[in-house]
Amino acid sequence: MSHIDTITTYIQDSFETNQLSKLRFTGSKPKGEVDLKEVISRPVQIKKSIQLQFVYRYKTRDVTKNYNIKEAIIQINKLLKNDFYFISVVTTDKIYQLDQKKDRITKSYNQNKKKIKLEHNRQKPTYISTDADILKHLGLTSQSGNLLKGKEAKYKQINKFIELLQPHLKNIQTKTPYHIVDMGCGKGYLTFALYHYVTTGLNHKVDMTGVDLRKDLVSSGNNLCRTTSCDRLTFEENSIQDYSGHMDVLIALHACDTATDDVLIKGIKSEAQLIVCSPCCHKQVRKALTPPEEIMGITNYGILLERQAEIITDGIRTLILNHYGYKTKIVEFIDSEHTPKNLLLI
Repeated sequence: MSHIDTITTYIQDSFETNQLSKLRFTGSKPKGEVDLKEVISRPVQIKKSIQLQFVYRYKTRDVTKNYNIKEAIIQINKLLKNDFYFISVVTTDKIYQLDQKKDRITKSYNQNKKKIKLEHNRQKPTYISTDADILKHLGLTSQSGNLLKGKEAKYKQINKFIELLQPHLKNIQTKTPYHIVDMGCGKGYLTFALYHYVTTGLNHKVDMTGVDLRKDLVSSGNNLCRTTSCDRLTFEENSIQDYSGHMDVLIALHACDTATDDVLIKGIKSEAQLIVCSPCCHKQVRKALTPPEEIMGITNYGILLERQAEIITDGIRTLILNHYGYKTKIVEFIDSEHTPKNLLLI
């Protein structure tokens, strides 16, 4: 019996006796799968059965798959023969380690005994797969569907944005294709991503317009529309004030200072069903804010005064929207480590 056969026997026996805690594959082989750093596996309960959950950890992403024990043994054999030199098998009382370089299996007692947890790991929802062609054209992923280095935050931002919008988009009431307008769309990362999700994920018929003042970005956006067959998506060179088209959904991310208010006015006048804004700087109220003498000492610190102005400004905006019949909420868009301007008015 080979060492691989022996270790898989240990795994199967400990799994069937409810003693298996964790598997960890390390030590990548030169001819193994590209960018696969390690694999970690543990038993999980899915509905009425217990399976082995494998988390494949690549350089820029994790892939999770669940297998019954028969399928899992096949995967373990494949990983040990093709991808990894080492495996650690942790049970409730022992630790087995296979080292294929030294051609040996070692056994020790598990001093850190823990109760086996079978809860299924809840994965963050992914609304646009890294395999989507649009992400390749936007320069976020490689041709093989892997996130490019440095693009992880943008990909996370896209999925978080869609996660926040998707329950509201499902409730859009219209008999004809509805119109989404993205004001100040820039390079169009979120514009293209949202168009892709609405048309393929929700299977909605929409017309979508990205509006920006920068001619070069508008031109490159329209070129990409043609390349990717986004037939009902166009980009227009225009300002918030001068744009006159109808809109059912209005989006504006990081509209600076009173540009956010210009967007809200456009949405209210157009009777948009959904308005989504991510305010940026708040200079207008900040300049006019004179704290009463009782708290003057606290607001001697500029950053605290600035944040107070932000809170007041966004509070006023929600009151105005409520006055015009909108149900308004404010949520955190992305982690504050990426940007302190991370509030989203929906």
